[in-house]
Amino acid sequence: MESQDQIRNGWFFETCPLWPGMGLSLEVEKTLCSKISPFQKIEVHQTRHHGKMLALDGIIQLTEFDEFAYQEMLAHVPLFAHPRPEDVLVIGGGDGGVLREVCRHECVKEIDFCEIDEEVIRVSKEFLPGLACGFDDPRIKVHIRDGYAFVLEKKNRYDVIIVDSSDPVGPGDVLFKKPFYEGLRAALKPGGIVATQGESIFLHKEWVIHLARITKELFIKQGYCCIMIPTYPGGNIGICLGSLGPELKKPGRPVPDRLGSRLKYYSPEIHEASFVLPYFAKRCSRTYRRKKERTPMPDAFLRRVTVKPVTSALAEELKALYKDAGWWDPSYDLNPGFLHYIAKDSAVFAGAFYEKKLIGMGRALSDLVSDAYIQDVTVLKEYRGKGIGKMIIQTLVRELRKKAWTWIGLGLQSPAPRIFIRTWGLMS
Repeated sequence: MESQDQIRNGWFFETCPLWPGMGLSLEVEKTLCSKISPFQKIEVHQTRHHGKMLALDGIIQLTEFDEFAYQEMLAHVPLFAHPRPEDVLVIGGGDGGVLREVCRHECVKEIDFCEIDEEVIRVSKEFLPGLACGFDDPRIKVHIRDGYAFVLEKKNRYDVIIVDSSDPVGPGDVLFKKPFYEGLRAALKPGGIVATQGESIFLHKEWVIHLARITKELFIKQGYCCIMIPTYPGGNIGICLGSLGPELKKPGRPVPDRLGSRLKYYSPEIHEASFVLPYFAKRCSRTYRRKKERTPMPDAFLRRVTVKPVTSALAEELKALYKDAGWWDPSYDLNPGFLHYIAKDSAVFAGAFYEKKLIGMGRALSDLVSDAYIQDVTVLKEYRGKGIGKMIIQTLVRELRKKAWTWIGLGLQSPAPRIFIRTWGLMS
């Protein structure tokens, strides 16, 4: 939409098919910049009450009045959820606002920044220096490239990836599709976190469900948090997050005083509160889960988990499993040597490994003649609910049957129905 069509009687009018039947209008004093790049139309307007405003293809990207809310949350929620982020990738956000916030984390050592439209960076440096100051940090390496192609080249590289995309139209469309998220997943180190612009739960329910479905399939943990921001349609926008381990809904480390004194929106309390969703949003999540149960889809995470019989395991990893399961008695600390014999002295010991780390176990004891008894099956809490326990039991049953043992028992905390036992391969 051309500027003369959007500015009428001194007011900038934003309308878009993505939010039909409504619009947003800001009073402007003058147009500071209007140009066409190879990818989109870039405009900067001086508004009467909201500072400078950046618009791309007629859609408001930010105003100086409230930009801090979006920039701080998109950066600090994933960065504080991670226990120690050192390598960070930012895709999109040519205005530099997210970079500004990332650079406030002194623990971050390297920042790759990928933006497809170099002209957005140039315009922001000229007209929005309060945001573009993020480009001044020596830790940043700028890549003028397509974010999708860039991330596919990276494997096991980043602790945190932040995607500051525009709406799913034009050059930002590919950043809302599953192959892109699969690339993000592969580019993360173990325990990494992804955070992406997640649209509004009020206006884009279908897109929010779509992104939740993708991240639920690809990551160990998934979350969606909300940000209040007056100059976005509906007054809110969300962040879609995926984690390969760390808890998302609570900060994993404290906010340093020096950083905290510069914040306007983010805080540890806001971090947790932003994940509390209204009932209608929770119902969307339940609807998604029911649909997923009816149409099972392959889990990319499980394809990276290996369950196999082993004859030894690291004592520290076994101790972590026992503690996580609540089996560790304080008296064991006086004589932990028994851990070295758990795998060795089992008739069969099955370990579940993710990125070479033991995340689950199960073992079977036997009279070495005909009977075997499965016990001590557990998976670290952060990896539960993915079917790993079932894989462990099936591996134990398969290995025990190879030994021609005819009776196999399974220790349970409570009685189980026959269909449960049959599911695990213990009853023909």
